[in-house]
Amino acid sequence: MTPFCKLSAAGFAATAITFGPARMGFGLFLPELRSTFSFSAGTAGLISGLGFSGFVLGLVAAAVLTARHGARVPVTAGLIAAALGLGIASMAASLPVLVVGVFLAMASAGMAWTPFNHAVHLQVADARRPGALSIVSTGTSLGVAAAGATALVLTAAGLS
Repeated sequence: MTPFCKLSAAGFAATAITFGPARMGFGLFLPELRSTFSFSAGTAGLISGLGFSGFVLGLVAAAVLTARHGARVPVTAGLIAAALGLGIASMAASLPVLVVGVFLAMASAGMAWTPFNHAVHLQVADARRPGALSIVSTGTSLGVAAAGATALVLTAAGLS
């Protein structure tokens, strides 16, 4: 498999996971979360803000890790953070636990997305770079759409 295909496919998948359910999941499921945990709109904004601070910290971590270890380490860390964050948030029995899950999940997007720019720059021919980066970025749209569709289906089915 060529570097173009490998990086495009892996980047698409990582971006879809970390930007779809992990970064945007809190907002998509906010009505159900507010009902379950009984928190105000202000608290929802605070949780969202903390999540976005996790995203910024993930970007910083990705830059440091990419410089020291290459792209695989921050991408792997980001995907682990997404899995842990989503898992913690989905099983949260209290608001503080939910906040930890949201923070980790949203940090994952910062860690897993940016290293693909570096990897594509190093491994994909100049003429094919724009296409590879476009495919990686498209993962965001489809990941958010899939997370949104999941939220709609669950809501329509009356599931928690």
